[in-house]
Amino acid sequence: MKKVSVIIPAYNAERHLSRVLNALNEQNYKEFEVIVVNDNSKDETSKIVKKFKRFKLIENKSNLGLSKSMNKGISEASGEIIITLHDDCVPLSKNWILGMVKTFEANPKIGIVSSDYVINFRKLGLIDKCFSYAYWLGSDIDIAKKDGIEEVDLISDKCDAYKLEVLRKIGLFDEKFRFANEDIDVSKKVRKLGYKIVKNYECKVEHIFAESERERTILDHFKKAFQITEDNIHVFLRYGVKYKIDSLLFILSSIICYILPSLVLPFYILSVPLHKFFAIFGIFAFGIVYYMQLGLINQPWLALIIGVSYLLAKNFYKGFNYFKNYEKFDLVIPITLFCFLWDMAAGIGWVRSILKFVMKD
Repeated sequence: MKKVSVIIPAYNAERHLSRVLNALNEQNYKEFEVIVVNDNSKDETSKIVKKFKRFKLIENKSNLGLSKSMNKGISEASGEIIITLHDDCVPLSKNWILGMVKTFEANPKIGIVSSDYVINFRKLGLIDKCFSYAYWLGSDIDIAKKDGIEEVDLISDKCDAYKLEVLRKIGLFDEKFRFANEDIDVSKKVRKLGYKIVKNYECKVEHIFAESERERTILDHFKKAFQITEDNIHVFLRYGVKYKIDSLLFILSSIICYILPSLVLPFYILSVPLHKFFAIFGIFAFGIVYYMQLGLINQPWLALIIGVSYLLAKNFYKGFNYFKNYEKFDLVIPITLFCFLWDMAAGIGWVRSILKFVMKD
């Protein structure tokens, strides 16, 4: 039986960490340890961990961020298998660790096994329900029907098992990533080495983010947009990953074409390699304005109007997905508007990421 080390990076987790640790304490797998890395929390996180005598606590003297905290935990680990588990993800089965470990036995080229993480949509408040459509927080447990094991391109990010030897080959987690994008970086590096990433849908955790002190208001959710896009420029330059780059293009087109209205169409044409949907929508909308002779062709606000129309159409589709899932209209408009604003916040995050990169380099 392989020794497993579960690493939990924790920050202000007093409201939900007990549920996570209790679920781990009840696991049927015997050869495992739990290491909680308290990332300089301002609440009672440490006291919660100390109640579980068999679990190890590491205290960061300052807030180091996600990747540094996980690396710190790995440096103290004794297991052949490393599981990283976020402090708001609760294993839903006593055989969760066992299922993850056994999945590695299917193929020696499996380097990472991901869990399936789910949310209980019915229990969420209005803001959290809308947020779940702005940014992937897990499938609704009531409609998550997938089972079995399948190969995937990216890790789950919140609940993944790694062969320690594979993590060492890639140099552990890149500590440049404080809040997000470490999942993309790790996935790309591991697959480049020829290892497979698989997801075991039988191994589920519940993402209980709604119980977190970190995400209780609408401002907390928009702060998340900045955190997620903080290092977007790095994964874009390394791997060409373009998460939310259409939001950046919306901002750039609105500014550039306000100053130089004649650049509206050229901007959309040049945007095709970066985001086809944004570019094609812009070209099509420009064509309609030109054909109908609406008098807007050389107006400085044309790109802004087209961009807003694009984001509303895009996010109405997310609202429509809610209707398809639940056959209700009540949240279609709130989801559309919330996701629209969240996309704009992500675009500003992109600008911030680029400015940080330029100023540092």
